Amino acid sequence: MVNEDDISKAISDLRLQKKPNYAQTALKYDVDRTTLMRRFKGKTTSHQEAHSIHLKLLTNAQEEVLLKYISDLLDRGISPTPQILENLVVEIVRRLI
Repeated sequence: MVNEDDISKAISDLRLQKKPNYAQTALKYDVDRTTLMRRFKGKTTSHQEAHSIHLKLLTNAQEEVLLKYISDLLDRGISPTPQILENLVVEIVRRLI
């Protein structure tokens, strides 16, 4: 199983290197060299990221709009209920179709 913390540390280390040395960095952090190289180059993501990307209902831009709506409601002293949130999501998705 891939230790995401070790992969993150290894990627941070690679970013500091003039010429990334995947083999040496993989050994240093005890991670698979191929996995490290693919993650560093952006060819693959963690299982959690992939799951999030493919199952998201809203794009990042839509999430930002939703957060702005929620913030505006809270500023007016209105606590957003699940029904209000659902209505906002439906409105956001319809507007961008």
